[in-house]
Amino acid sequence: MNKKLIAIIGGIAAAVLIAIIVVVLILAGGSGERSAKKVGDKLVTAYEKGDADAMVDLMDKEYYKLYNRIRSYTGSDDYVKDTFNEQVSDMVDEVGKVKSIKVEDRSEKEYDEDKLKDVNDTFDMLDVDMTVDKCYEVDLDVKIKGSTDESDGEIIYTVIKTGGKWYLVDYDLYVY
Repeated sequence: MNKKLIAIIGGIAAAVLIAIIVVVLILAGGSGERSAKKVGDKLVTAYEKGDADAMVDLMDKEYYKLYNRIRSYTGSDDYVKDTFNEQVSDMVDEVGKVKSIKVEDRSEKEYDEDKLKDVNDTFDMLDVDMTVDKCYEVDLDVKIKGSTDESDGEIIYTVIKTGGKWYLVDYDLYVY
Protein backbone atom coordinates (compact mmCIF):
# COMPACT_ATOMS: atom_id res chain seq x y z
CA MET A 1 0.00 0.00 0.00
CA ASN A 2 2.82 2.43 0.87
CA LYS A 3 4.57 1.79 -2.44
CA LYS A 4 1.39 2.63 -4.38
CA LEU A 5 0.86 5.80 -2.36
CA ILE A 6 4.47 6.88 -2.91
CA ALA A 7 4.15 6.17 -6.65
CA ILE A 8 0.92 8.20 -6.85
CA ILE A 9 2.43 11.12 -4.92
CA GLY A 10 5.58 10.93 -7.05
CA GLY A 11 3.49 10.93 -10.24
CA ILE A 12 1.47 13.94 -9.08
CA ALA A 13 4.65 15.80 -8.08
CA ALA A 14 6.21 15.06 -11.48
CA ALA A 15 3.08 16.28 -13.29
CA VAL A 16 3.04 19.50 -11.24
CA LEU A 17 6.75 20.06 -11.91
CA ILE A 18 6.25 19.57 -15.67
CA ALA A 19 3.29 21.97 -15.62
CA ILE A 20 5.38 24.62 -13.83
CA ILE A 21 8.23 24.23 -16.32
CA VAL A 22 5.85 24.58 -19.28
CA VAL A 23 4.27 27.74 -17.80
CA VAL A 24 7.70 29.27 -17.10
CA LEU A 25 8.88 28.52 -20.63
CA ILE A 26 5.74 30.03 -22.14
CA LEU A 27 5.97 33.17 -20.02
CA ALA A 28 9.73 33.54 -20.50
CA GLY A 29 9.41 33.12 -24.25
CA GLY A 30 8.18 36.68 -24.61
CA SER A 31 6.96 37.99 -27.91
CA GLY A 32 8.24 37.10 -31.32
CA GLU A 33 6.80 35.01 -34.10
CA ARG A 34 7.59 31.54 -35.41
CA SER A 35 8.24 32.75 -38.97
CA ALA A 36 9.23 35.83 -40.92
CA LYS A 37 6.01 35.49 -42.94
CA LYS A 38 3.90 35.60 -39.75
CA VAL A 39 5.53 38.92 -38.82
CA GLY A 40 4.52 40.29 -42.23
CA ASP A 41 0.96 38.98 -41.93
CA LYS A 42 0.56 40.63 -38.53
CA LEU A 43 2.14 43.86 -39.79
CA VAL A 44 -0.38 44.02 -42.65
CA THR A 45 -3.22 43.46 -40.16
CA ALA A 46 -1.82 46.21 -37.90
CA TYR A 47 -1.81 48.64 -40.86
CA GLU A 48 -5.29 47.51 -41.87
CA LYS A 49 -6.65 48.22 -38.38
CA GLY A 50 -4.42 51.25 -37.72
CA ASP A 51 -3.21 49.48 -34.58
CA ALA A 52 0.18 50.87 -33.52
CA ASP A 53 0.25 48.67 -30.41
CA ALA A 54 -0.11 45.51 -32.52
CA MET A 55 2.79 46.68 -34.68
CA VAL A 56 4.94 47.41 -31.61
CA ASP A 57 4.17 43.90 -30.31
CA LEU A 58 6.08 42.56 -33.32
CA MET A 59 9.29 44.20 -32.10
CA ASP A 60 11.67 42.89 -29.46
CA LYS A 61 11.07 45.03 -26.37
CA GLU A 62 14.73 45.97 -25.86
CA TYR A 63 15.12 46.85 -29.53
CA TYR A 64 11.92 48.97 -29.35
CA LYS A 65 13.31 50.97 -26.42
CA LEU A 66 16.65 51.40 -28.20
CA TYR A 67 15.03 52.52 -31.46
CA ASN A 68 12.96 55.16 -29.67
CA ARG A 69 16.02 56.32 -27.73
CA ILE A 70 18.12 56.67 -30.89
CA ARG A 71 15.31 58.60 -32.62
CA SER A 72 14.64 60.82 -29.57
CA TYR A 73 16.32 63.76 -31.36
CA THR A 74 13.05 64.12 -33.30
CA GLY A 75 11.34 65.36 -30.14
CA SER A 76 8.87 62.49 -30.15
CA ASP A 77 8.26 60.50 -26.98
CA ASP A 78 7.41 57.43 -29.07
CA TYR A 79 8.97 57.73 -32.51
CA VAL A 80 7.90 54.21 -33.54
CA LYS A 81 4.19 54.71 -32.85
CA ASP A 82 4.19 58.27 -34.19
CA THR A 83 5.77 57.15 -37.47
CA PHE A 84 3.34 54.25 -37.80
CA ASN A 85 0.35 56.51 -37.10
CA GLU A 86 1.57 59.06 -39.69
CA GLN A 87 1.79 56.31 -42.30
CA VAL A 88 -1.71 55.09 -41.44
CA SER A 89 -3.00 58.67 -41.64
CA ASP A 90 -1.44 59.08 -45.10
CA MET A 91 -3.10 55.84 -46.20
CA VAL A 92 -6.51 57.01 -44.90
CA ASP A 93 -6.06 60.35 -46.69
CA GLU A 94 -5.50 58.40 -49.91
CA VAL A 95 -8.30 55.77 -49.72
CA GLY A 96 -10.60 56.73 -46.84
CA LYS A 97 -11.32 54.39 -43.95
CA VAL A 98 -9.40 51.20 -44.70
CA LYS A 99 -11.59 48.19 -45.37
CA SER A 100 -8.90 45.70 -46.36
CA ILE A 101 -5.28 45.27 -47.35
CA LYS A 102 -4.48 42.30 -49.55
CA VAL A 103 -0.94 41.09 -50.25
CA GLU A 104 -0.50 40.78 -54.02
CA ASP A 105 3.19 39.85 -54.10
CA ARG A 106 5.95 39.14 -51.59
CA SER A 107 9.69 39.13 -52.08
CA GLU A 108 12.41 38.75 -49.52
CA LYS A 109 16.14 39.12 -49.57
CA GLU A 110 18.22 37.34 -46.95
CA TYR A 111 21.26 39.15 -45.61
CA ASP A 112 24.53 37.45 -46.46
CA GLU A 113 27.12 36.61 -43.78
CA ASP A 114 28.91 39.96 -44.06
CA LYS A 115 25.73 42.02 -43.65
CA LEU A 116 24.60 39.77 -40.80
CA LYS A 117 27.93 40.33 -39.07
CA ASP A 118 27.45 44.09 -39.49
CA VAL A 119 24.00 43.84 -37.87
CA ASN A 120 25.42 41.91 -34.90
CA ASP A 121 28.37 44.30 -34.58
CA THR A 122 25.96 47.25 -34.52
CA PHE A 123 23.85 45.62 -31.79
CA ASP A 124 27.03 44.95 -29.78
CA MET A 125 28.15 48.56 -30.19
CA LEU A 126 24.74 49.77 -28.96
CA ASP A 127 24.79 47.35 -25.98
CA VAL A 128 21.80 45.35 -27.23
CA ASP A 129 22.04 41.85 -25.79
CA MET A 130 20.90 40.09 -28.94
CA THR A 131 22.50 37.81 -31.48
CA VAL A 132 20.85 37.88 -34.88
CA ASP A 133 20.83 34.49 -36.62
CA LYS A 134 19.03 35.59 -39.79
CA CYS A 135 17.86 38.85 -41.27
CA TYR A 136 15.48 39.43 -44.20
CA GLU A 137 14.45 42.55 -46.02
CA VAL A 138 10.89 41.95 -47.20
CA ASP A 139 8.85 43.84 -49.79
CA LEU A 140 5.08 43.35 -49.96
CA ASP A 141 3.06 44.72 -52.86
CA VAL A 142 -0.43 45.31 -51.49
CA LYS A 143 -3.86 46.37 -52.71
CA ILE A 144 -5.57 48.73 -50.27
CA LYS A 145 -9.35 49.09 -50.39
CA GLY A 146 -10.88 52.00 -48.56
CA SER A 147 -14.26 53.61 -48.10
CA THR A 148 -13.65 56.18 -50.88
CA ASP A 149 -11.00 54.67 -53.12
CA GLU A 150 -8.49 51.90 -53.56
CA SER A 151 -4.79 52.09 -54.21
CA ASP A 152 -1.69 50.04 -54.65
CA GLY A 153 0.85 50.17 -51.89
CA GLU A 154 4.10 48.75 -50.74
CA ILE A 155 5.14 47.69 -47.26
CA ILE A 156 8.87 47.31 -46.87
CA TYR A 157 10.16 45.92 -43.62
CA THR A 158 13.09 44.11 -42.08
CA VAL A 159 12.85 41.13 -39.77
CA ILE A 160 15.46 39.38 -37.68
CA LYS A 161 15.58 35.91 -36.17
CA THR A 162 17.04 35.71 -32.70
CA GLY A 163 16.50 33.12 -30.00
CA GLY A 164 14.44 31.03 -32.40
CA LYS A 165 11.85 33.79 -32.93
CA TRP A 166 11.29 36.47 -35.56
CA TYR A 167 10.94 40.19 -34.82
CA LEU A 168 10.22 43.34 -36.78
CA VAL A 169 13.08 45.85 -36.74
CA ASP A 170 12.20 48.37 -39.44
CA TYR A 171 9.11 49.18 -41.53
CA ASP A 172 7.69 51.63 -44.08
CA LEU A 173 4.36 51.91 -45.88
CA TYR A 174 4.06 53.64 -49.24
CA VAL A 175 0.70 54.29 -50.88
CA TYR A 176 0.63 55.30 -54.52
